[in-house]
Amino acid sequence: MGDAELDARLAAYHRLLLPARRCGSGAAPAAVTGAYANLVRRPIPSWIGEGISGSPAPTLIVKGSCDYQSWSSAAGYRAIMPASQLVYLRGAGHDAYRDRPGPYLEAVRAFLAGRPLSPHTGELPPPDFQGPP
Repeated sequence: MGDAELDARLAAYHRLLLPARRCGSGAAPAAVTGAYANLVRRPIPSWIGEGISGSPAPTLIVKGSCDYQSWSSAAGYRAIMPASQLVYLRGAGHDAYRDRPGPYLEAVRAFLAGRPLSPHTGELPPPDFQGPP
């Protein structure tokens, strides 16, 4: 099938997944492009994982309270990147920017400017986290 047809199919698929990507109801679906790129599973080469593990590079991880991905996925990144900071956004799903653009941008700008953040420091999810452990 052609790129346009595949993009249309992926857009329909994403509309079905919208409740899992966003927090709350009635959200407008996001525009979806690049369907072929989303269909190919790309394993991370071992040399990249080795390069990341233990990296002192500052890293910002944003996790929404309605994220469909597990809490342990964020904790896993924190374990291999000791200089990472995890910011928890209440009322945000996997598409955290779309649900909470103000707090999301505030966290990114503070991180890039080297200003203090209010990171989530616990390895366990907060009590209001709605995703899988």
